[in-house]
This record gives sequence, structure tokens and C-alpha cells, in this order.
Amino acid sequence: PVFRVIAVFWLAVGFIFWTFSAIYFIRNFKPGELLTSGPFAICRNPIYASIILFIIPSLGILFQSGLILSISLVLFINFKIAIHGEEVILRRLFGEQYEQYCRKVNVIVPFI
Repeated sequence: PVFRVIAVFWLAVGFIFWTFSAIYFIRNFKPGELLTSGPFAICRNPIYASIILFIIPSLGILFQSGLILSISLVLFINFKIAIHGEEVILRRLFGEQYEQYCRKVNVIVPFI
């Protein structure tokens, strides 16, 4: 029961973070500008973070499924591979501004 309560809380946090991040991105993204405010000031990829760190793990706990839980690890590995190309492009486009952003904000884990 305790794990289920924690999982439901974690799931709610994940959905709130995902929704806020997606809406913030849609409303504030402008081509040619680096988005570093709102949830993007907490981690560089908040939409992915909400799925990988919050939503999938909480579903794994709720359904008592190691398979569902392991999906987070697979998604994280795929994310790290896929994001490399995006980061190369952002470094090319934004140069030192992006480098400073990377030094201040973690790629996926907020506040680390």
C-alpha cells in the first residue's frame, strides 16, 4: 500500500511536469532562440524527463512489473543516443550560449 501511494503521487507529479513542460514549449518556442526558462531551467529535456523519471517508473510500481520499470532504462539509453545529434546542432547554432546552459542545467535529471 505504501508503494502504491508513493507511485500514484510520483505519477501525478510526472503528469503535471509533462503537461506543464509541453504547454510551456508550445507557447514559448521560437525558431532561432534557445529556450532556457520555465521547466527548461530545471532540466534541458523536461518532457523526456517526466516520462523516463516519473511516469514509466510509477506505472511499473503500480502494476508491479519489472518489465514496465525496465522500459525507463531502455528509454534513457535510447534518449542518450538520440539526443547527441540534437546537442551537436544546438552547439553549432548557439555556441557559447548553449555551452553555458549545459554547464548550469542537467540534461535530464532536475537539480543535479
